[in-house]
Amino acid sequence: SSFYVVDSNVGVNKVDAWIERKLSYKVTLDNARAQGEITLAYLNKSPSNDWPVGTYKDYIRVYLPKEALVASVSSDYQIVESGKWQVVGIMSQVLPQKPILITIKYSYALPATTSFIYRLDIPNQPGVTRKLDVSINYPKTWLSQTQIVPTVASTGFFLYNTTATAPTKYAVEFLRR
Repeated sequence: SSFYVVDSNVGVNKVDAWIERKLSYKVTLDNARAQGEITLAYLNKSPSNDWPVGTYKDYIRVYLPKEALVASVSSDYQIVESGKWQVVGIMSQVLPQKPILITIKYSYALPATTSFIYRLDIPNQPGVTRKLDVSINYPKTWLSQTQIVPTVASTGFFLYNTTATAPTKYAVEFLRR
């Protein structure tokens, strides 16, 4: 699976350098489906509301696979199809010194085979730095193997933390038991 977050400053100002971004992705796997939750956090650290900084008016686009079923979005949104993607569009405003959170919940089918490789590709928007947390929850009876060492690992759970300045990829091999 993959998703892509794109921010567009539509506020006619220079506030981008003052924006702190964090992306948290939580996925819960079961025998048939993956339940994904994307949480986007923004904090506008600009010192004032006067130009050239001020309010961050952001048109956020979250590209999800076309086959994903969107369950909820915590903000006003619209969905359009674009090639192999469905694009969730959200207009947001981040006032100076005020954080906002936006959450998107969706699901998609997993392969029906006994063993499969769960791949997660998260492209990074050029010029944008984001703190990135990825958690993968799966049934404790499954066996798992990964080449990328997680920050935290326990039976049924992996957690990865990084700062994304380039595309990030994860692959975990699972064996259902």
